Amino acid sequence: MSTQIYKDLSLIFGPPSGDLFEEVVSLSETSGESRSKIYEDLLFDIIKGVEARGFFNEILSKIVREDLQVGDTFRTRQIFHSVRPNLEKLVSNSEDTISVPVLMFYTSRFHSPDGNPIKTTLTTDHLDALAAVLGHTLKLDWVQSIAAHHSQAA
Repeated sequence: MSTQIYKDLSLIFGPPSGDLFEEVVSLSETSGESRSKIYEDLLFDIIKGVEARGFFNEILSKIVREDLQVGDTFRTRQIFHSVRPNLEKLVSNSEDTISVPVLMFYTSRFHSPDGNPIKTTLTTDHLDALAAVLGHTLKLDWVQSIAAHHSQAA
């Protein structure tokens, strides 16, 4: 079996639990904004903060066992026009679209602290480990990981 080389690695964040979920519900009820929009804003604020402190660099360095820096990430969303299993908690109005936050990492932007390319070929196992850490830390119902191979069309 050959090693796959991925151009991007993405994490799709499922609904929150615990205090974060309660905050989403409360803010949605007081503001009138959808739960999924409130959740996306809160999660991306958290991600922006941990990213600024080098959290992804530190965690991925431990996972791949090589000192690395992630570089730029891209925040987006996956949108659904109807309720999907495991997303019911994000529904505030059955007529609204439902979205879940997505964080993309570009493997070409990963580098060592001295600016050289990293030696490790990143795999979906590395991404799954990061998903598990984030899902547990943030108390999310689930985090799905997906990867796009270099030969896949944009």
